[in-house]
Amino acid sequence: MKIRGIESIASTPQERAEDRGATTRRLLGELRPYSGKLFAVLGLVVLGAAAQAGGPWLIGRAIDRYILPGDIAGLSRIMLLLFGVYVVGAIVSRGQVYQVGSIGQSLLASMRARIFDRLQHLPLRYFDRHPVGDLMSRVTNDVDTLNQLFSQGLTQLLGSLFSLIGIVVAMLFLDWNLALACFTIIPIMLLLTSFFARRARRAFRLTRETVGDVTAGAQEDITGVREAQAFNRTEENIARFRRRNAANRDANVQAVAITSAFSPAIDVLSTLATALVIGYGGYLVFAGSLSVGVLTAFLIYVQQFFRPIQLASQVYTQAQAAVAGAERIYNILDEEPEPADPPGAKELGPAKGRIS
Repeated sequence: MKIRGIESIASTPQERAEDRGATTRRLLGELRPYSGKLFAVLGLVVLGAAAQAGGPWLIGRAIDRYILPGDIAGLSRIMLLLFGVYVVGAIVSRGQVYQVGSIGQSLLASMRARIFDRLQHLPLRYFDRHPVGDLMSRVTNDVDTLNQLFSQGLTQLLGSLFSLIGIVVAMLFLDWNLALACFTIIPIMLLLTSFFARRARRAFRLTRETVGDVTAGAQEDITGVREAQAFNRTEENIARFRRRNAANRDANVQAVAITSAFSPAIDVLSTLATALVIGYGGYLVFAGSLSVGVLTAFLIYVQQFFRPIQLASQVYTQAQAAVAGAERIYNILDEEPEPADPPGAKELGPAKGRIS
C-alpha cells in the first residue's frame, strides 16, 4: 500500500463553503427537530430577563419610598420581594442550562452519526484526495466547536438578547431623558463590534484549517513511521510537523488576541456611560427632576447593560469557530455517496479459493 507523505497533505486543497450565510442558516436549521424544547427555553429566558430587570427597579423603589423616609417595615417587605425575585432568576437559569445542554448533546450525537454514515458510503477516490487525519479532525475537533456553541452559547445568546431588551425598557420607563443620554454610547459600540467581528471571522477560519493540518500530519506520520525510519526521513518529518504545529499555535494566538481586546473596549464604554449617568443624573437630582433611588437604579442598569453585550461577544466568538467548523463538516455531508448497484445487478457468489 502506498503511504502518502507530508508533501501530499500540504498540497491537499482546503475546502470552504461558498456562502457563509447559507452555512449559518443551515446550522440553525439543525435545531428544527427540537423546536418544542426551544420554546420552553425561550419562556425560561424571558422569565429570567424579567427577574434581572426587576431587581434594580425594586432597589430604587426601596431607597425612595422606604430608606429615605425611614420606613423599616416597608423596607423589610420589599427586601423579601427582592430576594424572591433573585431566587426565581437562579432557578430559571438552572432550567435554561439543563434544557439547552440536552438539546445540544442530542443534536451533536445525531450529527456525528450522520458524518460517520456518510464517510462509510463515500467512494474510495475521496479518501485518496483527503487525509484521514483531516477527516478525523472534522469528526472530533470541528464537532466540538459546535458543542461549545449549542451547549453554552445558545443560552447565553438568548439570555443576553432578552436581558438587554428588559434593561432598555426599564431605563426608558424610569427616565427616558437619562436613558437616551446613556444610549449615545451605542453607535460607538456597534462600530467596535463590527470591527472586531470582521477580524475574528478570518482568524477563526484559519484556526480550523491549521488544526486540521496538524491532525492530518500527525496521523500520516504515525501511520508511516516505519517507512520514515527505513528511508531516514524522521528528522524531516519532525521539522515539518513542528512548522504546522507552530502555524496552528500562531493562528490561535492571533484569534485570542483579537477576542481578548474586545472586552476591555466594552469596559471603557461602560465606564464612559457610568460617568455620563452620574454627571447628567446628578444634575437632574440637584434640579429636583430625578430621585436618588432612580439614579441608583440607573447606575445598576448601566452596569447590567454592557454585561449582555460582553456575553454576546463571547457567543459570537464561539459562533465564528462553530461556523468555520460547520463549513468543513457540511463539505463531507454534501459529498455524493458511492452509487448504488443498478436494478437487477447480479450478486457475486461465495469465493471458492481458485482462479477459474
